Amino acid sequence: MYELRVAYVHNNYSCGCQSVGRLIPRLAAEWINIIESFSVASLLKMYSPASLSTVRYYDVLSVVFFILAALSLSMLAFYLIPDFAVLGLGAMDIGTILNAVSRMISLRTITDANQRRSKARNTIRFFHMVSYACFAVAAIVFAFALSELDTDFGVMGLELSGCGTILRAVSRSIQLESV
Repeated sequence: MYELRVAYVHNNYSCGCQSVGRLIPRLAAEWINIIESFSVASLLKMYSPASLSTVRYYDVLSVVFFILAALSLSMLAFYLIPDFAVLGLGAMDIGTILNAVSRMISLRTITDANQRRSKARNTIRFFHMVSYACFAVAAIVFAFALSELDTDFGVMGLELSGCGTILRAVSRSIQLESV
């Protein structure tokens, strides 16, 4: 027999632990799927102002890097210098990573298990689509770099494949946390 204990927070200040009752092993698995037990430290950490401010900071920074990427790529209309594309893709890569980490942190603050699983599933699908797109464009850019022996396009391909790889790693981390 197992005893299931559930931690709770009252008005974000007082914490306690209450016994739900004795469960036999086969029923314990069903109850654990319904009721997620959190430690007091994880509940307080989940709503900490530091994690919320980090999410806001990363969101703002990712928007700034996406704007810088757009400006850098728009400079290609005036000057046909591939370095602007490399800079733009680098800024886009940094913005994408910041956005992905921000989403990963914000998913941890959702207390409803069903809502968290749903949002995690949608985020994982989105990250997979974007990473596949990055890998596809990287393959095209690498092929062009090899055929023309152009190192700038090789760097662009590396940037895109790096971005796709990091998105896959973040989505895998989200997937493992939501299991």
